[in-house]
Amino acid sequence: MKKIPLFLVAMALVSPVAANAQDAEDNRLQGPHIGIEAVRDSNEASQATSTREASRKGYGGRVHAGYDAVLGNVVLVGAEIGVGLGGKTIDQASLVTPGRFKVDPGLSYDATGRIGITPTDGLAFYGRAGYRWLKTEQSVTGQTTGNFSRKETEKGFTYGGGMEFAATEYLSLRAEFNHTKYSDDLRQNKMSIGASIRF
Repeated sequence: MKKIPLFLVAMALVSPVAANAQDAEDNRLQGPHIGIEAVRDSNEASQATSTREASRKGYGGRVHAGYDAVLGNVVLVGAEIGVGLGGKTIDQASLVTPGRFKVDPGLSYDATGRIGITPTDGLAFYGRAGYRWLKTEQSVTGQTTGNFSRKETEKGFTYGGGMEFAATEYLSLRAEFNHTKYSDDLRQNKMSIGASIRF
């Protein structure tokens, strides 16, 4: 017997919710919003051509602004831009002893979209995807040759997911996880909790 496609199963589960959901215009997660987040960053970096990786965890923040809409009473779609801190400096031995290789993340910028379900008014589960830019200062010091220091803007695809609920008519709370691969040599994980003011 052929397996039923996953999306048919999802539709079967969602349909009863959609049939009993209230009008979309009453959903408290709809419309424009601005907010702030507390972030736990985990950065992983390696020097080009090296198989050695170093990681560094730290705390930062992000501010965001966006717009959400509820379609068919149950599907949440939205777009968002954000600016945040990049995390802690990564410091490891360079390819030539006794040199050091460092990556110091600065500000990050992102533009993402999200899509999910709102099983009830004021509650959403969603996936997020988009693009992120990260300003960095990278350097190699202490080698006899090949030392450098330069500023670069890394960029890459970011994706993740989370949940959000409306605490009041004008305030919503969220928790998210996002992963960004800037290159084979630099990756970043972000866990965040945040709050948004809705208009």
